[in-house]
Amino acid sequence: MKNLKLFYGISIIIMILSSCSSDDDDSFNFVIGEWRAIEMSENNESVELPVCLQHQYILFKSNNEFSGGRIESTNYPDECYTISFSSIEWEYLGNNKYRIGDRNEQGKIYTIIKVGNNISMLNPNGITKIIYEPFESGF
Repeated sequence: MKNLKLFYGISIIIMILSSCSSDDDDSFNFVIGEWRAIEMSENNESVELPVCLQHQYILFKSNNEFSGGRIESTNYPDECYTISFSSIEWEYLGNNKYRIGDRNEQGKIYTIIKVGNNISMLNPNGITKIIYEPFESGF
């Protein structure tokens, strides 16, 4: 009887420990990499990508830095040269929510989900959604 109680006690402890979720869940890391905008919608209606967005990429780094750059081409629009890219940070908040902003500021909250090989990024306004595809800038 004593061995049976010990067996049940150990079994219960094992079940409790194995049912706990891991704090090391890396399922949000799908954002890491370089991405180029390919589609944009507002209120689920397709709209044209702004000209400068068509010539830029964004970069989520594994150290939580967020930046971007120009996609160099022979037809890079002159008006887009005024855009500067600074390194800010990103943070996963849970439930597909990501904070993107300066370290000393609150930043903005985006909803990002994986759609096939692409990511879908819903802007904080809840209206504008941009689909990004993987991009290889060479940096």
